[in-house]
Amino acid sequence: MLLNSIYSFHFYIEIIARLELREENSFDIIIAGGGAAGLSLAFRLANSEFANLKIAIVDPEIKQGIDHTWCSWIAEDSIFDDCATNFFSKIKFVGEGINQVFDIAPYRYRMISSAEFYRVTNEAIDNWKHITRFVNRINKIEALGDKAVVVLDNGTSIYGKNVIKSYIDDPKKLKETNKLYMDQHFKGWFIKTAEDRFDTEECTFMDFSIDQKGETRFMYVLPIDKRNALVEVAIFSNKILQHEEYDGIIEDYIENTLKINSFEITETEYGIIPMTAGPLELNQSNNITLIGTAGGGVKASTGFAFERIQRQCDAIVHCIRNKKSLSTDVFPSRFTYYDATLLHVLLSGKMSGKEVFSSLFQKNKPQQLLKFLDDKTNFWEELVIMYSTNKVKFGTSFFSAVISK
Repeated sequence: MLLNSIYSFHFYIEIIARLELREENSFDIIIAGGGAAGLSLAFRLANSEFANLKIAIVDPEIKQGIDHTWCSWIAEDSIFDDCATNFFSKIKFVGEGINQVFDIAPYRYRMISSAEFYRVTNEAIDNWKHITRFVNRINKIEALGDKAVVVLDNGTSIYGKNVIKSYIDDPKKLKETNKLYMDQHFKGWFIKTAEDRFDTEECTFMDFSIDQKGETRFMYVLPIDKRNALVEVAIFSNKILQHEEYDGIIEDYIENTLKINSFEITETEYGIIPMTAGPLELNQSNNITLIGTAGGGVKASTGFAFERIQRQCDAIVHCIRNKKSLSTDVFPSRFTYYDATLLHVLLSGKMSGKEVFSSLFQKNKPQQLLKFLDDKTNFWEELVIMYSTNKVKFGTSFFSAVISK
């Protein structure tokens, strides 16, 4: 009797689902999350080539304004170049026993403001009728036969042949269940000076001269023009600071390192980036594809994500064009173990981030390091870079990281 009741229950649930599966609630693709990853993908699909597809994008808000600054190094013209605030041909590194400016040609270090990125992507999305926005929070995403259902906070259910999800359901759980986990938390001030103070061809990539407080802390400076720049502190640790603590670090750096005493703060930004080589979100079915933060788009050892997200989005578009199952398998698996090794070195306290990055920049060309951090080096190039680190400490951490994973 009980078994019959269970079967009847599932039968009625299936009937209700099919009744709800009306044309207006059914999509070829649902993009779950409207941050950098979701908008990057939607932008690629916002044109006549994909007008035959019915697409939805779901997020609690239509993002605008400055809440992020995304940086990446690129060797050629790239998507979203028009959104760039500036490109830098030189990067400055300050660490243990090194204070040097590097020419990074053929790379350019690109700075993108979220305000312009949001404007460009949202404008493109809203200009195409085959893309529907749902400005609502997502309660859950579940597999349903050959589709997936996305249940919204307002009670609406929408159904997709493919759901592409970019956010993590429970960041707190992710932090608790991954042994190799570290937050990158940051705060930055956009400042304006009364006189010309900045070289627009050069940015400070990493400056470890600030008090490390037993963590990995560095400053970076990204000039917008000669009188405007973003000055930001980034910290690798699992201890989040109060806002006034970040502010104190930034103010001290501006006044005592940059020697700027007169300036105004025009904008601020703040964020926390999860860095882990452990499992993130698990695919629930063949109809749910993970990108961005949920799909390993954040580089576990550095927190860089924007260019990695673009590679994932390009892979998805390639699959759509060629009518293949969606896949974002674009990062060679061995780099996951390299990232895990660095996380283990930092978390175990074997070496500080200041020591690690100083050694890497002293003993390698910056172009080779950038290529390595892009997961694009070959095995022999990787051996040269690994040889420039502390081989005993990194070697033991490598095996510990393999076991942890």
